[in-house]
Amino acid sequence: MKTKCKLIPIIFIAVMGTLFTSMPVSGETEAEKPLTTEAIINRNIEAAGGRESLERVKTLNFQVGTQTYTASGGILKVESALQAPAVFETLLADETQVQRNTLGRTVAVTGIEAGRWLVLARVFSGCFSLNRFAGALEYAGLKTFGPERFHLLAHDTAGLSVTFYVDAADFLLKRLVMSGRDAAGQAWEQSGEFAAFSRQENIMLPTVLFFSQLGVSGTYSQRPQPLDAVRINPELPSDFFQNLEINAGKVSAAAGRLEGNIMGAFFDDEDLFVQIFSNWTSTEIEAAGFKNNDLLVVRSNGFEFETRLFITENQVNDPTVYAPGNSLFTHLPARRPLFYAQFNTCSPKEKFAALKAGIKLLAPLQAHKKK
Repeated sequence: MKTKCKLIPIIFIAVMGTLFTSMPVSGETEAEKPLTTEAIINRNIEAAGGRESLERVKTLNFQVGTQTYTASGGILKVESALQAPAVFETLLADETQVQRNTLGRTVAVTGIEAGRWLVLARVFSGCFSLNRFAGALEYAGLKTFGPERFHLLAHDTAGLSVTFYVDAADFLLKRLVMSGRDAAGQAWEQSGEFAAFSRQENIMLPTVLFFSQLGVSGTYSQRPQPLDAVRINPELPSDFFQNLEINAGKVSAAAGRLEGNIMGAFFDDEDLFVQIFSNWTSTEIEAAGFKNNDLLVVRSNGFEFETRLFITENQVNDPTVYAPGNSLFTHLPARRPLFYAQFNTCSPKEKFAALKAGIKLLAPLQAHKKK
């Protein structure tokens, strides 16, 4: 219960963003006043498990939602898969540059997005400690949020201003805030919350992560997620951090027709809710000449159904697509590039059961416009 009580105010602060104003702590104890930046970093390293234990961790691997993170020596690889082993995106941050391969299209990530990943690469490589930031931080004061008090340490890198929040009670890193301006000159800010720490192989790691971006809420906002499947020093291929490989099948587009593969599926037995994800993006939809409100016929593994296309879900102008038995084909670009077929209620139950039994990962998928 004690851990949960501490998690609530931290997440609440992230969600409320700038609505909360940090207040300087009055009545600092004499023990707190003389702490130097170096002393705070050293206490954080000791709280995380100690320098010797942290240095034994050459590679840290864990999963958060649909993403698998592998960090080593300041390098970070992130693989995105709705269902393994169908990886549709791989990102690599290797200390000086960031690249991303999305469904076979590799691009250089730049600006504040690149800076964000470079910061996280060092945080995750340090097992959520400041071990890889020693000597690069400046003290920025002691602040409080309700009963919580934090030592703030500042760092500037790759066009970002980063503030680390070290808990004044246990000296674990509980929060970081990254801010800067995007390519259009607009203010950008994202906070990360690390909570419910537990000891794993003598290392203190959070079991809950929460990233919140200022100005993003509702459907597009992220939620607190568990940090799962932790592996310390796993065996990896020798070229693991040198390649951006994915496993997403192939796509082809022609006028009025698409071919590809299934990247994952979700079936809710209680509500008969279904989502079937393709490896098609807006590029393929455009190449096929598909438009909003087009009626598509989708086939896979002997199954066939009709579905209404909407380029993004917020463009839905026909509520009947949510009625039992009907479906829509769309995507949420703020979450992932993949288009998916969605049945809010896949009725009758026989149809639901047949889809659940027949839809297979990476199976061929076709769609054509109904004439």
